[in-house]
Amino acid sequence: MTKDNLDKCKAVALDLLHLPVEPCEKVEFLVYHPFFTDRYTMDDKHNLVDILNDKTAEAAVKKRLEKRIKNAEKWTDIIMLMHKPYWGFYFAIISPLIADKKEYGEWLISIWTMTEFPNADNNFIAEWCKMFKKAEKRYLMDKEEQEIYNSLPDKVILYRGVHDKKSVRKLSYTTDYDIAKWFAQRFTQDGDKSYIIKTVVPKSAIFAYIDNEKECIINPRAIKEYTIEEIIKRGNGNAFPNKE
Repeated sequence: MTKDNLDKCKAVALDLLHLPVEPCEKVEFLVYHPFFTDRYTMDDKHNLVDILNDKTAEAAVKKRLEKRIKNAEKWTDIIMLMHKPYWGFYFAIISPLIADKKEYGEWLISIWTMTEFPNADNNFIAEWCKMFKKAEKRYLMDKEEQEIYNSLPDKVILYRGVHDKKSVRKLSYTTDYDIAKWFAQRFTQDGDKSYIIKTVVPKSAIFAYIDNEKECIINPRAIKEYTIEEIIKRGNGNAFPNKE
């Protein structure tokens, strides 16, 4: 990356850094901010400070982070300072500045897999699709995953386990029914309802295959028809399916 592009990445990060710290209504000590998860942090003298209620402390902590951002030698040093849920958002902004196709693809898939609930924000679905369309498949998958992707039929049956049966047009699906069922019943209690969505998409609509959860990252626009199965949790066991 050129120095000019790195400076642009730094400018974006600095804008995000100086956003206000917003409280989490559900959990007293958590906050919403690209660089902070907790209202309590350490200052330069290793004293615990409350950045939500102490503006002087907040300014000092941000000043320290500002210096690290300005001194960063790579854009990847900057993103590692951020809270993971904001990685995709930051990457979407700076991705046009990343000329190396290998770096782009490998970081995109890493950000996707390390971001908890990447499908959660409906307003960001289009951005994910835009980034995956730009990426080359050879950099989104390792050799074994590429071989599995190549072996898929022209029409691929996919499943998605959800708590909300309206959660259809998302990027995450799996080729494995049992894995979808595990996700559907994750966080549920005995007697709770959840759902398994089944659809068929053309192989060309699959951006990447991730073998860990037999996940297919797809273009949601390819979903034309689907069925929804209602399932009810019985018992408290919810072990991830072992396919070995």
